Amino acid sequence: MKQNNKEKVAPLAPVVQLYPIPGYENFYSISKCGQVWSHKRKGRPNGRFLKPALNKREGRIYFHLFKNGKGTNFQVARWLLITFREGFGGGPVDHIDRNPLNNDLDNLREVTKRENILNSGMQRNNTSGFRGVYWFKRDKKWRARIYNEGRCLPLGAFDSKEEAARAYDAAAKELHGEFAMLN
Repeated sequence: MKQNNKEKVAPLAPVVQLYPIPGYENFYSISKCGQVWSHKRKGRPNGRFLKPALNKREGRIYFHLFKNGKGTNFQVARWLLITFREGFGGGPVDHIDRNPLNNDLDNLREVTKRENILNSGMQRNNTSGFRGVYWFKRDKKWRARIYNEGRCLPLGAFDSKEEAARAYDAAAKELHGEFAMLN
């Protein structure tokens, strides 16, 4: 009978470049992919990577960081921009692909509140399946409209919702540029 003499080997921690988090330099560091390292301190002989938490209401990843006995929640996306982007003004952070779990630095950008709203998803009460398209019962036609700087701009009446969606897309590209959400 063979004896199994396998040694238990601790898994190796991934090798990542860590950068100090501004304001928490002696306590925490962050990697470019959003991993947060807690430095070694009294009562803990080694440092460790923190386990991220998920804000279910917003769908965003955050960490709970402590300093001088006080804890604060920090969104990973915001700390990535604060740490790695020169001139980050502290405004809203936008995920370019609209996935709040994708905190890749190339997927994040600082935006205005208006630009962030432009990059939002389709409303829950949408019945046409297309942004800016709705059924106008009186004319029995699909209508397209787009909002720009608080004003509703009608784009016309169409026989099919696909035609109306194409009209919306053309207007969105022209008015909203890189922040346009197309159908």
